[in-house]
Amino acid sequence: MIQVQILQTLTHLVPLYPTLHRALLSSLSNFALRYLNGCSPKPTAPRLLEAASGLYSILHYTGGKVGAANHWRKSVDDTLAFAWGALQSLRTTF
Repeated sequence: MIQVQILQTLTHLVPLYPTLHRALLSSLSNFALRYLNGCSPKPTAPRLLEAASGLYSILHYTGGKVGAANHWRKSVDDTLAFAWGALQSLRTTF
């Protein structure tokens, strides 16, 4: 799959050149989350999920030495908020 190759390539490039990818943080995050959020008719392929989670896990490098902790904390907070929202949706649906 070409998407897997693209995600893996970005996963290797972002830690090597984090300052060059700083302006692309929101675009890269949205790109990874597009696959991590899942899809309704059929599940996302496991290789694609693994590649997207690998990219999402290294995006905090774009913050540099000072801002990396803030980026990491924001991604953890966003992930927890997404999980709580999904749980709340399940509880109100059933």
